[in-house]
Amino acid sequence: MPFIYEGINLHQPSFIAWRAAMFIPGSAQVVIGLIILAFAQDLPDGQYGPVPKKEGALVTKGGKSTIAAYSNYRTWLMFLSYGYCFGVELTVDNNISPYLYDQFSLSLSTASLLGAVFSLTNIFARGLGGVVSDYACKYFGMRGRLWALWIVQVGGGICSLLMFYAKSSLGLTMLVVAFWSILVPMACGASYGIVPFITKRGLGSASGMVGAGGNTGASVLPRFHRDISKG
Repeated sequence: MPFIYEGINLHQPSFIAWRAAMFIPGSAQVVIGLIILAFAQDLPDGQYGPVPKKEGALVTKGGKSTIAAYSNYRTWLMFLSYGYCFGVELTVDNNISPYLYDQFSLSLSTASLLGAVFSLTNIFARGLGGVVSDYACKYFGMRGRLWALWIVQVGGGICSLLMFYAKSSLGLTMLVVAFWSILVPMACGASYGIVPFITKRGLGSASGMVGAGGNTGASVLPRFHRDISKG
């Protein structure tokens, strides 16, 4: 995006260039959405409607499913936990490039390129969290899944604290960011290694609520950031 912006900025003023640059990801999202709508399927077995209900399958109505999820305290615990992994991830995604730009006086394109490290690890790190959760479950059962989430979640928290002590060195900052960018998405993946076991009757609603916890965390955490910055 910074390179697109800089390319447009060669021919247009800044206040037009950044607005024009946003048409690129916006258009890409529309195209991808249409592709998903046209070619994706609901389930591994096919589309949801035509798939026959299996004998003995647990079928619940939407209202009962929602009540089952909302009334289960584990749903709310995972809601909070996910707010502090995916919520942190979204917050850092929004702030890491401006931080590098301001803290180390980098160019906009360089700061954005380095900041992208935090996002690009999602290609493998989120799935890795799920694999670690499954591997831990194989040997230690559900408690293994819980320990896996705890370990990567605490590791991400430690990296959050280390960012303060690395503020005077770009190299040290990027070293912390590299580990941070792996542990935080791993916590997201490990979280959804647990979600399917919260409640069978309210699995869909519970999954949605936990996911909403991440968005809630991303909305709340920047508020604390702004309040601390004001002193």
